[in-house]
Amino acid sequence: MKKIIGYRTGLAMIFACLLVTVLIAYISTDYLKAGIDVSEISVAGQLLWPVFLLLPITYWIISRELKPLKQACIKLEAAMKQQNISQVSSTNHVFKDFMNNFERFVSEVDKRSVKLSQQQFKSAASALALTYQRQRTESALQSLPDAVLVMDETGKASFVNSKLTLLIGVNIDSIIGAKPHEWCQYPDIVNLLSKYQHHQLRFQRSDSVEITPEHNPDITVSVSAYPLFSSKESDSICGTLVVFKDISSKILADRAREEFINHVSHELKSPLNVIHMYAESLLDPELPNEQLVSSINVINDEAERLGNLIGNLLNISKIEAGSIAINMQRVKLNEFLQDTFDSVARSGDDSGIQFELNLPPNLPNIQLDKDLLRVALNNLLTNAVKYNNPRGKVSLSVEETDEQIILTISDTGIGIAEKDQAYVFEKFYRADDDEVTQRGGHGLGLALAKEIIDLHQGAIQLQSTIGKGSVFTIELKKTSSFLK
Repeated sequence: MKKIIGYRTGLAMIFACLLVTVLIAYISTDYLKAGIDVSEISVAGQLLWPVFLLLPITYWIISRELKPLKQACIKLEAAMKQQNISQVSSTNHVFKDFMNNFERFVSEVDKRSVKLSQQQFKSAASALALTYQRQRTESALQSLPDAVLVMDETGKASFVNSKLTLLIGVNIDSIIGAKPHEWCQYPDIVNLLSKYQHHQLRFQRSDSVEITPEHNPDITVSVSAYPLFSSKESDSICGTLVVFKDISSKILADRAREEFINHVSHELKSPLNVIHMYAESLLDPELPNEQLVSSINVINDEAERLGNLIGNLLNISKIEAGSIAINMQRVKLNEFLQDTFDSVARSGDDSGIQFELNLPPNLPNIQLDKDLLRVALNNLLTNAVKYNNPRGKVSLSVEETDEQIILTISDTGIGIAEKDQAYVFEKFYRADDDEVTQRGGHGLGLALAKEIIDLHQGAIQLQSTIGKGSVFTIELKKTSSFLK
């Protein structure tokens, strides 16, 4: 059957079948009453009887089989209504309406499936991009020199780099997903980070605390917390960034700067006080000539000491700032060393010190900054005179090798203790020995000498014995004629 009739057609068909059945029964009865032999009826006529009888049965069977289709049609209409899919207009043909609605439903589902697939593809691409971006961000945070911790809005740790374990000795696995009081044993850190778990307080400025880790008491760690604002909404906070930084070097630098200022102030104040005191004595008109001469000499010595201090400070500051200009030139080493040594020897004649210079006859000309190296040698020779014993000896000897010129400055003075030898080249360092403190000085001469030797790519070494003297050895590289 190409078409399934509707309910009204079905009722009409049943009524017609019943009517035909009654008529057949009536005719058959009339035939029997009339005495007509049934065998006389044609074969076609005889076949019509069961056909007419089977029509109601066939319709009943078809109606029973179409019941599930009607229920499916009802469910399909409900599904289309729920999914906001428009239905076809009813034609009172169950099968036709079902097929039309089913076709529209399948078409709409197919469109939505394609759209959903595209959205899933975009979501997968976005997820991959976010994963890549997060990996790059985490990689950048891992490479930072400081320890970094990221907390979400609830205060739970969502990221931490490996440097945090080195600073405060906490295992990373115990931090991820935990709140500060669950992984941190330092009350100051817990109190600081707990502030950033409350929304109303997180808009305030960042704060920091300093702690000394129990597993490494020699360092000081600064902990600073910063609110993280959303890139799309400036008023929305998406977490907290916590930075753990080792500030031990900064503390040492601040302490060294304070000590430097104190040393400079003291070293400048001492000669100025002496100059002021002796300058006042010169105002006395009855001052004897001997005291007058003595006062003038003292003022001259202190002024020279003050000038040396200022000169050394300026030279060191220029070297450390990298602003000093190195004027390398070929220097006749014999004449240079002879002139430098004689200058110091003349100034130390009154001390009773013996001066000895040992120079090979034909030293080569080498590349160096004559003025700077003169300052270094002058500081070393002056210290050899200052810290020598009465009637001691100061000597400068030179040795030439295939690659180096070795300068040796030795004295027979008070010497330097072994515990102080590692620090004598530091600025303002002076030993606690009474012999040292009584002879004055500002602790910059050896520091400046080492800086100048380093600028010449040379090396300086010290050997000293208490009561026997000190030996400073300077190694300078020779400049080959080929390189020149």
